[in-house]
Amino acid sequence: MFGRRQRETPMLRVFEFGVTAVLAIIATACSGSPKEDLSASLDPNSAPLAVVYDSYFPIGAAVMAGEYGVSFTSNYDETTLSQFNSFVGENCMKPGVIQPTKGNFVWSHADSLVAYAVDHGKTVRGHVLVWHSQTPNWMFASSGTQIERKEHARGEMLAHIDAVVGRYADSLYCWDVVNEAISDSSGGSVYRTESPWFSAYGDASYITDAFDYARAADPDALLYYNDYSVCDSGKRSRIVQMINDLDLKNHGLHGIGIQAHWNLQWPSVAEIQATIDTFHSMGLDVQITELDIDCYNNSSQTTEIPYASVESALTERYREIFECLRDNKDKISQVTLWGVADDHTWLDHMVGGVYDQDITRKNYPLLFDADRKPKKAFFAVRNF
Repeated sequence: MFGRRQRETPMLRVFEFGVTAVLAIIATACSGSPKEDLSASLDPNSAPLAVVYDSYFPIGAAVMAGEYGVSFTSNYDETTLSQFNSFVGENCMKPGVIQPTKGNFVWSHADSLVAYAVDHGKTVRGHVLVWHSQTPNWMFASSGTQIERKEHARGEMLAHIDAVVGRYADSLYCWDVVNEAISDSSGGSVYRTESPWFSAYGDASYITDAFDYARAADPDALLYYNDYSVCDSGKRSRIVQMINDLDLKNHGLHGIGIQAHWNLQWPSVAEIQATIDTFHSMGLDVQITELDIDCYNNSSQTTEIPYASVESALTERYREIFECLRDNKDKISQVTLWGVADDHTWLDHMVGGVYDQDITRKNYPLLFDADRKPKKAFFAVRNF
């Protein structure tokens, strides 16, 4: 309904910056001045990230679209949005947001995001279809036999995926089909057994159903499994086991989304490389889907730290991560940051690995500061 997407490649080239952007890239490459520009604002004539990374991979960002009563179109300025050529809704396409009650879909926020992307020649990642969180309880039967509960959940899943994926089939090129289905712990089940989907089905077959239904709703969409802590060797192995045990590639799995909720110390570049290589060797595409850097290193301490105390470490961390990602441009098809600027980040409410909306501790995980000015980390990523 929003216009036909390009099928040949998940990347839509950005031409609107024209000769000015090309000249800016050449000037940066040929200049004898230092690579790191520490200016407090962006030169409107400088090449945005989307153009600088054109020969590597698209650069995306998660955006608010309807959260807290804020519309997508009123919340972001064009200068900032021009840095990215792909977007993902932070919440607007999650099951509990887009279909809060049975059969009643809230399309407006997702529609506004997709319409903007289509009008500006950018892509949108679909996030997310099946997840244990932010999924309404009515999708699961509260009573009945295991078979009855499974059939209830299966019917609701099919209806939801068919409606949502079908609506955006002409405009979204990919979907995170299943999110975070793997256990964080070794020694027990490979799967997150406390997931309401696993409980309703009684096993992990809900995962194959989800991919089958998504593929049927849009045969051209690229389908991803998305998870966090993928650079942990144990969890990575369990994901590999899931893919093999469920034969997910034959159910439409195209690639792996690595939720890069990392910190200043973990994972090492070697661990990132090992993770990319693991899934590439399986014939799967790799996308970095939720990149942000926790400046508290997952600490449970409650004292806030000033940005100046972590600025150098954050800058270097982004520099080494993007150097690794650029080296793997033939294995990675997209990199998406989980947010635009430090004024809005879920990590402000994450303390010691526990999310609590009532606790606020200022974090600095992104490339733009709370005033949406580029940080040193931004220039470290752009001026390589």
